[in-house]
Amino acid sequence: MILPNDNHVLFTVNMSHELSSPNDDCLFLWRGRCLYEEHLNPGYHTAWQCAELLHWQEEYDVFLCRAEMQELSAEEASAVWKKQFEEILSNPYTCPRFSYKSGEEPPECSFRLRQLCLLGVPACTKSGTCPNYKKQQLRVAK
Repeated sequence: MILPNDNHVLFTVNMSHELSSPNDDCLFLWRGRCLYEEHLNPGYHTAWQCAELLHWQEEYDVFLCRAEMQELSAEEASAVWKKQFEEILSNPYTCPRFSYKSGEEPPECSFRLRQLCLLGVPACTKSGTCPNYKKQQLRVAK
C-alpha cells in the first residue's frame, strides 16, 4: 500500500507493516523524484522537460529561421530577439502545472530543476531496495 506524506514523497508499507521511506541520502533523489535516468541520458526523456522552456526553444528556432531568411546581422538579430523575448516573458505561462516561485530565473516555477519539470520525473518508491541507489558522499572542508 502506498501512503503520501506532507512532502509528496511516497512511503510504502511492507508486509510486516513497518513504515519505510526512500533513501533520503541517495545521490539521485531530489524532492522525492529519481533522477537516475536523467543522470545517465540528460535530456533524453522529453516528457520530463519543462514545457515553458520547450516552448521558448520553439519560439527561438522559428525566430532564427526568420532572421536567416531576412539576412539579419548578428547584432540586428540579437536586438530583435531581445525585444521578442521580453514580449514572450510578459505573457502568462501556458503550462498547466506551473507554480510560481519568486527569486528564480524565468520561468519561475517551483517544479523546475534546470531544464526538467520534477512533476514529470518518476517518484522514488523503492524504499531502500533500488538497484540504482548510490549514497551521497559528503565532503568536509579542511
